[in-house]
Amino acid sequence: MINNIIRYQKRGKFCKGFTLIELLIALSISTIIGGATLGVSNNSTRNYFVQNELNNTISTFVKARSLAISNNSGSSYSVKIDKNKLTIFAGSVYKNNSPKNIEYTTKLVNFFPNTPEIMFNSITGFPNEKLDLNINSELHNFTFHINSAGSITRN
Repeated sequence: MINNIIRYQKRGKFCKGFTLIELLIALSISTIIGGATLGVSNNSTRNYFVQNELNNTISTFVKARSLAISNNSGSSYSVKIDKNKLTIFAGSVYKNNSPKNIEYTTKLVNFFPNTPEIMFNSITGFPNEKLDLNINSELHNFTFHINSAGSITRN
């Protein structure tokens, strides 16, 4: 490899090194490869964050159902669904800015439900109605279903 390095003459001596053109070609090749890698990793990172928000969405509904089942006072728990926010609240009537409300705000996805609220009955955890929740992000569209038994499935 050392024999392949171009020699140039400087004040009567031969010196080893790379020419400016060779350095520019190597730099441009590494820039192209780095740019392609950055584009792929940026898309993967975005997919990871969207998947994380979908998991948090499921967790919000599971938490509301668990609170309804474990509640000793006989009160149901509901989830209010806004465009980019889910709010867990006790009972069937939503009270804005209640300190007992548990809010989850999304940044990368938007919700489009068939109903603006779903209530989980105390003790059984069954919802008052079935829910179809369409979730849209820049890259994907997802649909969650909550059936009459409270099971959550995703398409």
